[in-house]
Amino acid sequence: MCLMIVSLVMLFGCSKDFLNDENPDLKRAKVPVPMKGEMCMTYNYDVPLMHVDGTPVIIGGKVVIPDLYLSGSSWLSGHCTQMGEFRETSTMKGISAYLDMEALAQKKVVLVGVFEARPVADNGDVCIILSQVRIDATDPANRIITGDYTITGGTGKFENAGGSGTLCGLLPCWDFEGVFEFPRE
Repeated sequence: MCLMIVSLVMLFGCSKDFLNDENPDLKRAKVPVPMKGEMCMTYNYDVPLMHVDGTPVIIGGKVVIPDLYLSGSSWLSGHCTQMGEFRETSTMKGISAYLDMEALAQKKVVLVGVFEARPVADNGDVCIILSQVRIDATDPANRIITGDYTITGGTGKFENAGGSGTLCGLLPCWDFEGVFEFPRE
């Protein structure tokens, strides 16, 4: 009997939704609030692709790397703390991209891009995130993405929010973690 009661307490006591933890005391205190999640992209082919500056690469009159492109726009799916599951209207758009020539000298194909993401929280609030990423496309079947991001505001509870963190993964998905910083009320 005691084992059953302890099991029920553990089951219901630990069922709090950590994906959308809204701790108003942390937000008012302007204490960085931990953020962690996963994001995946699906290309939006209605928007033109973004050309990668520095391509094509021609050596000795021979094209060794053709013109390369990154997504001009994508739909986002995923989830994170403080936001819950992203709504279907979550998007990301490309701002700029170039080929890393230092990596190319080491026989690696690394694309560097800047993107603006607008994930929509489960309550409809939007968070605006600016990311600089590195995509190692040396092995096209395993495109590794790494980078950092900065939260630049948003709507609703993300209005005037800030924060930053890092991301890494295997395209089309990546994990990210960092902090949200909410302004004093």
